[in-house]
Amino acid sequence: MTDTVNKHEMRVVALKRSGHHAIIQWMYANVGGGYLFLNQCRPGVNPFDLKHISKKPERRFISNIEGITPEQSCAGQHVPKSALIYNYEHHWLHEIAAPIPEHIRQQWVGVSARQTDILALRDPFNNLASLLKVYYSGTKYSVRLLQRSVELWKQYAHEALGHTDHLAQRLTINYNRWFVDDTYKAELARRLELSGAEAGLQEVAKWGSTSSFDGTRLDGQAAQMKVLERWQHFADDPLYLRLVRDEELWELCEMIHGLPTGVERLRSKNHIVAPEMPATAWVPSLFLGKGRQLRNRWQQWRTKPADLPQTD
Repeated sequence: MTDTVNKHEMRVVALKRSGHHAIIQWMYANVGGGYLFLNQCRPGVNPFDLKHISKKPERRFISNIEGITPEQSCAGQHVPKSALIYNYEHHWLHEIAAPIPEHIRQQWVGVSARQTDILALRDPFNNLASLLKVYYSGTKYSVRLLQRSVELWKQYAHEALGHTDHLAQRLTINYNRWFVDDTYKAELARRLELSGAEAGLQEVAKWGSTSSFDGTRLDGQAAQMKVLERWQHFADDPLYLRLVRDEELWELCEMIHGLPTGVERLRSKNHIVAPEMPATAWVPSLFLGKGRQLRNRWQQWRTKPADLPQTD
């Protein structure tokens, strides 16, 4: 019989800018034993992918276990741990849940006594606002990614509501509730068999991309972040309005999170007319300096794709 190496294997599924990094940090801070977290894994690939991890080991291989190394773990030399946590960001659920033979999975991550699929979901209005904030910074993301984010959020929402069944051992975490409700956090900690629910709440996860609005400014005071009010920054932004004016999005959000106070005004066509989504290639900072990108973003939306530099 193969020995168990992971007391609890937790696979986290979420959108970018969904707050799931804060949830993951809270999870491993309350494990009460040795943990290993693998960040930004790819569907259908061994989470212990040395080539992937070695590019950014300080961001993709986080552990409190003394002596553990990416080289050792990626070679299949797994050490006993209380929790193995790994996450998938911005991938379709059918890609994440594609079946992998159990003996292959055990070769990859080791034998686990318990497995849980954690679906972390933030309300779409604030999630999309945080994505758009990064888009406007001019460093990454594209119009296509923003459009895809809407469809991904709806797919994740249907899974959270039980309309689909991609994730077999699913536990949905409502980020909005998790952020404000201590009783909810305590119940989640109980279900995940964590040792507590109070550690790791005030720190900003430095191995992530930090807050798109606050960066690390509120590290040590993370509870003061206005994460449930980000949508207000883009209430008059035409691109943002085009993204959120999706009736299915509103219906699903109301069922899962309820609607943020005041957001109903975005629904009205009288508020501001939202143009069609721009059909343009993404021009990365390699071609346009960040300052120029910000100044010319609106003009870029109106530029024909053929006039833009081609990227792979």
